[in-house]
Amino acid sequence: MFVSSIKHLKTGRRKGSSVNTVPTVTLVQSGINVQLLQEINGMLPGDYTADLHKYEWNYQNDVINSGEEIIDWWPVLAGTYKGVSSSTNITGNSFMDITPSVNIGGTTSSVNAVTYAWHVTYNVTQGASENKWIAGEARNHNPDNLNYMYSIHVNNESLSSVNEEELQREITLYPNPAQQSLTISYNGVLKHPKVEIFNLEGRLIKSIDNKTNIKKLMVDVSSLSNGVYLLRLEDKEKAITKKFIKQ
Repeated sequence: MFVSSIKHLKTGRRKGSSVNTVPTVTLVQSGINVQLLQEINGMLPGDYTADLHKYEWNYQNDVINSGEEIIDWWPVLAGTYKGVSSSTNITGNSFMDITPSVNIGGTTSSVNAVTYAWHVTYNVTQGASENKWIAGEARNHNPDNLNYMYSIHVNNESLSSVNEEELQREITLYPNPAQQSLTISYNGVLKHPKVEIFNLEGRLIKSIDNKTNIKKLMVDVSSLSNGVYLLRLEDKEKAITKKFIKQ
């Protein structure tokens, strides 16, 4: 298992980490009669013979530092490359079956992800040999590029000077999902908080230095692409990160 910090999210109170590991690859069955319903990787629609390979990731992560607990998790979309399904009617559409078991408020997370890739060996329609892969989102249909990643968000109470539960309760984001603007209400628990918006890769998308004494702040999110984002508020003493959806 490989764990790396998302530095943009890391503070003394909470941290984000990306969890990634090598998949287990299994040959499910060889010599299966399949049908391509559209052109995929240079192969025209028609009947083929192919081998089905299963790619499976089993992620397990323990929060080993004393006083830490998991408070959220999310898939890392930019680090995930889905394969295809095991259906013999092959459309080429991406597929991945994800089964999470994340102990929010606890110390363990377990996520299982399964996808498939087809190795096409014979073109039945043309009566000719083939040696190509169908692997969904994998670059150049190379199944070695298939991948799944997720991130966990961890709170460490022993490093926090302010109760995390109080911050979570007092700070709200609405509307969520948001289309044009997002209102942040922090009820005076933060003083002139700096606002930062990150995507799920941990890349900083937007930053606002708030100099006002108001208890609410409206942020324009109309230019953001649709998806899930992390909004971080920080003053000189406290910091908190919350998740919102842009539609």
